[in-house]
Amino acid sequence: MRSFPLILAFFLSLTACFLHPMLFPFIRIWTFAPLLVLAFYRLSWYPVLYLSFFCGLLLDFASSQWSFGLFGCLHLLTAMLTYRQRKQFVEDHPLSFCLFTAWFSSVLSGLFLLLSPLTGETIPRSFASCLLVLLIHPFLDAFYASLIYALPCQLVILYKRRRIRKQHFSEEAS
Repeated sequence: MRSFPLILAFFLSLTACFLHPMLFPFIRIWTFAPLLVLAFYRLSWYPVLYLSFFCGLLLDFASSQWSFGLFGCLHLLTAMLTYRQRKQFVEDHPLSFCLFTAWFSSVLSGLFLLLSPLTGETIPRSFASCLLVLLIHPFLDAFYASLIYALPCQLVILYKRRRIRKQHFSEEAS
């Protein structure tokens, strides 16, 4: 994941932010979660906080259902809570990246459940809905992270290895 550029990750997340509600309106995915997890490994504390707040504001601009500023505050609080936990997850391993994305999404969803009543919005709270929001949706986010980020990164690495191996064998044959 180290070779994945942050600017490309940002534009992938931004594209997903605008296309996701049209393609899958019934599934909620935190589209900027994988970007912020990548940023945790590459940026220091303050740039990560600025980036997380900016990503949350982009989600605020994209959604009209919730109070403006809610997602900016949620992303900022989640980044503050989970930034130091990046040391428990290996940076270059795709499974670790997906699990950290699921953890980030779970914390973000939990804060969303806690703070959304403060804005006057009502969310049905039952055991099944909490289970769905805190366990099932984060793993959908992990699947999204593996499909959009980890899989293409691994394919590029595999392609580079095969190309280097081909060049090495062609040099030995001549």
